[in-house]
Amino acid sequence: MPQPRIIKLLFLLLFSNFLLGQISYSINWYSDSEGLPQNSIKDIFPDKYRFIWLSTENGLVRYDGQNFKLFNDTNIKGLRSNRMKFFEGNIESDSLFSVNNAGDVLLINNRRATITKDQSRNFQPLFRKFKNYWNTPPPHPIQLLKNNYMRHVLSDRSFYLVGDNSIKKYSRSGTLISTHNYAFTDSTQFFTKDDGLFALDKNGKITRFEENRIVPIHMDLHFDSNALIYANNIANQVFLYSNEKLYHLSFTEKTVSGQIIFEGIDFNTARIYSIYYDQKNETTYLGSLTKGLCIAKKQYFQNIPTHTKTKDDIEYGINKLNDSTLLTATGIEIQNRKLVTQYNKITENSLRYIAQLDSDKNFWISKGRTLSKFYANTSYNDYESVSFNENIRSALIEGSNLWIGTGPEKNGNGQGILFLLDLNNPKITPTPIFQTPQMITSLAKYNDTILFAGTQQGLYRYNQKNNRISRVKGLEKEYIRSMYQSENDLWISTYEDGVFLYRDSKIWSFPLDKNRYLSTTHCIIEDGKGYLWMTTNKGIFQVHKNDLNDYLENNDNPIYYHYYDKGSGFSNNEFNGGGCPCGVQLSNQDIAFPSLDGLVFFNPSRVNPIVPENDVYIDEIIVDGKHQFVDDTLTLENTARVTFQITSPFYGNTYNSQIEIQMDGGIWEPVGASQTLSYTNMAPGKHFIKARKLPGFNSGYHYSGINIYVVPTFWQSNFFKAILILLLASLIYSTIVLRTRYVTKKNILLKKKINEHTLQLQQTVHILREAKEELKNQVSQQKKLVTAITHDIKTPLRFLTLTSKHSFENFENRSPGEFHESAKAMYTSSYQLFHFIENVLDYSFISVDSKKLDSVTFYLSDLIQEKIKFFGNISESRKLQVENRIPHDLSLSYNQQLFSIIIHNLLDNSIKHTYEGKIVFWCQNEENRFILNIEDTGSGMTAEIKAQIYTQKESIANGTYKHEHKQKGFGLTIVMELLMMLDGDISITSEAGKGTLVSISFQTSH
Repeated sequence: MPQPRIIKLLFLLLFSNFLLGQISYSINWYSDSEGLPQNSIKDIFPDKYRFIWLSTENGLVRYDGQNFKLFNDTNIKGLRSNRMKFFEGNIESDSLFSVNNAGDVLLINNRRATITKDQSRNFQPLFRKFKNYWNTPPPHPIQLLKNNYMRHVLSDRSFYLVGDNSIKKYSRSGTLISTHNYAFTDSTQFFTKDDGLFALDKNGKITRFEENRIVPIHMDLHFDSNALIYANNIANQVFLYSNEKLYHLSFTEKTVSGQIIFEGIDFNTARIYSIYYDQKNETTYLGSLTKGLCIAKKQYFQNIPTHTKTKDDIEYGINKLNDSTLLTATGIEIQNRKLVTQYNKITENSLRYIAQLDSDKNFWISKGRTLSKFYANTSYNDYESVSFNENIRSALIEGSNLWIGTGPEKNGNGQGILFLLDLNNPKITPTPIFQTPQMITSLAKYNDTILFAGTQQGLYRYNQKNNRISRVKGLEKEYIRSMYQSENDLWISTYEDGVFLYRDSKIWSFPLDKNRYLSTTHCIIEDGKGYLWMTTNKGIFQVHKNDLNDYLENNDNPIYYHYYDKGSGFSNNEFNGGGCPCGVQLSNQDIAFPSLDGLVFFNPSRVNPIVPENDVYIDEIIVDGKHQFVDDTLTLENTARVTFQITSPFYGNTYNSQIEIQMDGGIWEPVGASQTLSYTNMAPGKHFIKARKLPGFNSGYHYSGINIYVVPTFWQSNFFKAILILLLASLIYSTIVLRTRYVTKKNILLKKKINEHTLQLQQTVHILREAKEELKNQVSQQKKLVTAITHDIKTPLRFLTLTSKHSFENFENRSPGEFHESAKAMYTSSYQLFHFIENVLDYSFISVDSKKLDSVTFYLSDLIQEKIKFFGNISESRKLQVENRIPHDLSLSYNQQLFSIIIHNLLDNSIKHTYEGKIVFWCQNEENRFILNIEDTGSGMTAEIKAQIYTQKESIANGTYKHEHKQKGFGLTIVMELLMMLDGDISITSEAGKGTLVSISFQTSH
């Protein structure tokens, strides 16, 4: 925002009737230092959207009240020259034109300037036959010399051509319509108004030219011969400058009148070249050829200093003596906005706050704890006083009653007390009414019976009829600054939380302004149009009661607070509160407020607030540093940062223009002084940016918006997303497949490992089972051994023991023959025992380590003969004949040791059961089996024993033999088990008393 070089020309009323009624202006100059591209302002006009356009020698400028937007060859493609000439066209049709020195025609439309190919606005080719002419008359007066011509274009694009003592009218195509022969001097000034051509001569006469006649026009103004005419053809305005006064001229059929709109600048010195007057806002725009742009605004507030030699300008309490006169609590009398006198006695005895006038115009003031009454009939010289226990801080005269509020200073000890003083009583005798916890700061009479007393912490309601006091709920912690009654409403200002309303026995609060200036509201006065005027430490606010009431009905309804600062005419933004009264309104509607710098006067009926009523626009963006204009739709592609420039033409106090932005229905964000809002990396897709602002009193928001489509980048497009999804799906699928394959492979490997481990386990189990079986067999063999030992060893041992005992005991009495027999018996038993033990050991070895048995080839006859020899003595003792009928060349491939045990046991059994008989070994072959027979002539076997033996054979074959049946010998059991190991078989043929034939058979492959 450009910061103007401000020259304040304040024509204030200072102690003189001569200055009474003078108008003051605020004057702001803008040059290239404040944002203009160049300091020569050739023309000024508004467009349809209320922007102000300036023509300079470095391009066109659009002004919105805060910023200058330049249009030249930097942002207008194809522009050949930045030196602009004068404007023409129609504001309402949004079509304004300008031609530069190169003949480029520029169109101002839709708030921007562009080159147009429409050369119908360029009349240079048409008038090339004239050496010197003005394509369009400048807004400032010029002198037409000989052979000079000036073109005045009308709204229908017909035009007047003035020059060479003639006035000719042409159609838009250049066809001559009419001619007036009119001799004029160099000082004659021509201008147009309402499509009519006028001339002002040096004598002050105005002439209007019509097609068939020349009409004289009466001028109501008196001006000197040096008066200048300024015409603004676009705005259809004509101005007259004379004696440093600028008049805005109004035309009727026969007269011309003028209104002063500005004064105080020498146009010749300032080289004023162009003028535009904003009639609605009473603002004058002056274009200078050297100094830039001047903006002059009428000031509606007037600052009246009240300082004298004995006092400063600080004022608090004021009251009105009559319709035109005020009296301050400091003793200053102001009449018609002029200090007329000072009452020194009042000044000496006043502490500025209390300023109460009774019906006799006696003036009541206070100083500390003293209340004084100054008598009007003595010109406020004589007075009498009364003292209180606490400081006097508030007072109110209502009829014949004077209410007085006292109390300690803030945070002081003591209570506030309300006193009542009867003004009809000649003696000043205050009566205490009620007490409050804090000092009483303000008083207001609500009706005949109700009085409100504001304190430093809360508001109290006093009923005079029943003498009851109650505390108003909702204001318990508020510092009550002042109260203003309007009909049945009581408006309450506080020191920290702004304005409240007491209505229908309820307290209503209101939102503050954006900077919380209203938090310290000092005083409230209502004008005749329903506006409340409120003073603060930062200036004055104006608000309409309708806005406040609408807010109470619906808190979503906005409140428009219009703000005035010292640029409006007063010299200090800080106003004072706490006075009683804190402000007054005169019968002529003038309102006066006390401040740190005297009194501020204004007439609300004459104040013309400049409200932000124009629309808000989002018409330019900066995309990655590049500027571009947009309409209501914008497409963005490959952008990182987008800055939206929000603008709204507003020429008042910028505090009153509050623009907010919302994106996609989100929160409303205030736009700062830069009037921009930036977004980075906007998401692809559709967006809607909405702008709003409050245009003034009694109105809702004005909205505007722009649709934005952010084109997705390739990686943000749906196609890319689809591809990405497919790739992701493919990746997931591939991952699943690979994972499945991996898991399957792992499962196969795992299964293989499991199978290997299972096989190993099976093998281990098999080994364990074999070990178990082997162990079981070993245990079984151990049992067998135990059984054999207990059965076959016990008997020989017992016989041997008994024989030895008998021989020992009868050694001396026995004959040699008996001794020989005993020794023979002992030998036989010992031999049998030895043989048995050897047999058991061999069997044990074989049964335990049966897997290690090796097959060897041996001759069966030799093995049998060896065993026959082994049992020779026993055979001889039993008178047995043992024959070996086995061929000497018969060989077998078996484990010789195992086969030896079998033959040993079979021969042993035959010897045991045969006496004086015969034992024969013989063999035979039947089919594919070899059979070895052992046949004896012994005692044979009973059928029962044979059945028992075959049962034992079956149990041994199926592994269930557990030695459950006792047998006479261990040898046959050993034979059957060993035969099973050799895949052999045994059969027995025997009858009791007829001998036994034992046959063992084997496969012939051995």
